[in-house]
Amino acid sequence: MADSAAAETTPAVRFRAFVSGLQAVLQSWTALNLAIEQNWGGGNSNAKAQALFETLLATFQKGKDIYPDVIEDILLVRMDEDFQTRCDDGSIEEVARCLVQMYNECGAGNFTLVQTTMSRLQERQQRGQSAAASSANGGEAPEEDGDDADSAGDEDAGMDEDGDAMDEDGGAAAAEEDDGWNTVPVKGRKGRR
Repeated sequence: MADSAAAETTPAVRFRAFVSGLQAVLQSWTALNLAIEQNWGGGNSNAKAQALFETLLATFQKGKDIYPDVIEDILLVRMDEDFQTRCDDGSIEEVARCLVQMYNECGAGNFTLVQTTMSRLQERQQRGQSAAASSANGGEAPEEDGDDADSAGDEDAGMDEDGDAMDEDGGAAAAEEDDGWNTVPVKGRKGRR
């Protein structure tokens, strides 16, 4: 058993774990995903994302002392030049810190951040697949989105034309029809013509 534990923490195994984590971080990064999906890098956006991955991988392969600002610079330049995208949301800094932390932890044989990142990515992908399946099956959206049929008509029931809530005495109340629809009377337009 001791030999298998030692084999699991060899430098090659630690680096492979980091590579898996690097891929998961990039696949989880919303700005990069939007750039790929919307072809902000042109028709070869996937190839540009792969080139970003390879650049980061080569940077981490070079040495032990890698700082977040080095990774930030790579991400900033690649997102700007390859995808014409400025990330002013702080995500570049967050991704850089995460990658450097993951690299250092993997180097020490700690794969917790890699495992956490990969499990979050899998959960996100499963949610995306279930939403896509729901959409393909008649367009029924999950209840958490607030698009269920029971609440769709009730949202505007107590609102006037400006979207303000109406009280029972001061405004016209919505009358529910037999078919489940609400009829909301229109306010008079005094002097608006």
